[in-house]
This record gives sequence, structure tokens and C-alpha cells, in this order.
Amino acid sequence: MSDLELQMELLKSALADRFPHRVVTRDLKDFSQRDCADLKRGVYTLLHSAEGNYTNLLGRSAAHGVRSIKIIGQLQIDDGEPPSAMENLEGAMLDEIKEITNNYPAGISHLLLIDCRSSEQMDVPWGWIACRLEMMAVD
Repeated sequence: MSDLELQMELLKSALADRFPHRVVTRDLKDFSQRDCADLKRGVYTLLHSAEGNYTNLLGRSAAHGVRSIKIIGQLQIDDGEPPSAMENLEGAMLDEIKEITNNYPAGISHLLLIDCRSSEQMDVPWGWIACRLEMMAVD
């Protein structure tokens, strides 16, 4: 198992354990490919997007890098619910992401929320959040 896979699986397990009412995966899918019941529960997808900021000491190059990851949240509300209901659910997901950054799992020494975007009520009955984070492994 690669270091990347290990870290992503640690974070995936931490999210699933902390928020058992959510579906947590590492496989991004379009809303149309997701089960409606899962979307109503809320789906988190973890994605690796980049890596950098290495320490390059003699004999130990590319050490202590920082991984850029994304956590995508996908949701669906019932027909007839107001768009503000989606915004409230997206806010709840964002609160959960903030919680995990304050209590990240053993094996990860750094988890920082950089920013987060939401659907801005434009895709109702679907909604989403897209959060950028930085993550570092424990050496």
C-alpha cells in the first residue's frame, strides 16, 4: 500500500466512523450514477489533487511533503423543499469537515481546511460542497 493510499484510507475511515449517517468513498461519480438514498444521506468523496513543499535534505530528498486533497460532498433534497434547505444541509456537511480537521486520525500529523465552495442553490434538488485541504503524514 502506498503512503498516499494509506493516508487517504485513514481519512476515509475517520470520516465514516465519525459520521456514520454519511456515505464515504474515494470514487467520484456524477449525481446520476449515485443511489438516491445515498444522496439523501450525503456522500463524501476524497480525492488527491497535488503534492509539494518537500524538504530536500542531503540523503533525504522529497521528504515531509504536503498533499493537497479535496473532499467533495454531494446531496439531494426532496422535491418541493426550498433551495435554502439545500444550503442548510451543505452547511452541516461543512461543519463536519471542520470537525474532522480539528480531530484528525492518528497517522496524519496535519490536516488544514484551505477553503470550501458550495452549490449556491444553483443545482437544486442536488447540492454539493467542494473543500480543499492540506494533509501531511506522520514520519
